[in-house]
Amino acid sequence: MKIKILIIMAIIVAFFYLLPQPQKEIKEAHHNNKIKMSESSKDISKDFIIRNVRLYDGYDIYEEMDIMIKDNRVYKVGKNLPDQSQLPELKAEGKTLIPGFIDSHTHAYGDALVDALNFGVTTELDMFSMPEFTADKMKRRDNVDNNLEADLFSATILATAPGGHGTEYGFKIPVLDSPKQVDQFVLDRIAQGADYIKAVYNSKLAKRQFFPSISKDIIKVLIESAHKNGVMLVVHVDNLISAKEVISLGANGIVHSFMDEVADDELINMMKANNAFII
Repeated sequence: MKIKILIIMAIIVAFFYLLPQPQKEIKEAHHNNKIKMSESSKDISKDFIIRNVRLYDGYDIYEEMDIMIKDNRVYKVGKNLPDQSQLPELKAEGKTLIPGFIDSHTHAYGDALVDALNFGVTTELDMFSMPEFTADKMKRRDNVDNNLEADLFSATILATAPGGHGTEYGFKIPVLDSPKQVDQFVLDRIAQGADYIKAVYNSKLAKRQFFPSISKDIIKVLIESAHKNGVMLVVHVDNLISAKEVISLGANGIVHSFMDEVADDELINMMKANNAFII
């Protein structure tokens, strides 16, 4: 019996040794792709033409199109574009050009914005990162020559309760335990460059209570304060009742779905009436 077990284990180990090494293959593919890109675009600056590409504009597909880029902007699109300026050209037969993707819920740090471009993501909507990281990145998004990393929009620091979700990551953040703190919190986030305010909320009526939560009074004042100051208020929830409560109070959106129940007609009709969204 022991011999049979040892034989089976040896076969399993041998099988895994024969499997490809994904990280090695990924690195090699990335290296080869970098070489091809550097060779094909070594003369490319901010002015060039992409030739004979399949173009998807977000609505329709167009075959064998040329795209002329001038000063880092799309200047002209059409078939067989004449080029009086003798611009560098990228041959793109068999390839497809699409609009950049928008990742609508991220937490950006480190090299996240650089890595995003490898997946076609040109814009990230960040739902909680430290201002020390976001401030410089958010300034660059208006530069058309920012071609080394994705553009960043951010909530900066989220609104949560003492000990609430968002406080468990090892760095200190401001927290809310009174409606009186809300206006200053919102103004501080806007001063840090926040494009919208993100809050974490869990109703007292919810069956699951994983973390302490800001009160219903606080989320209500947060929504009012955000709107008064011209920004959206979006909310992290993980259950249906919390979603209904924040939408009924005027939240602009829910930044991911909930896990306890399927969305019902009441919530959907409430969101339609309030022009609210869900990521």
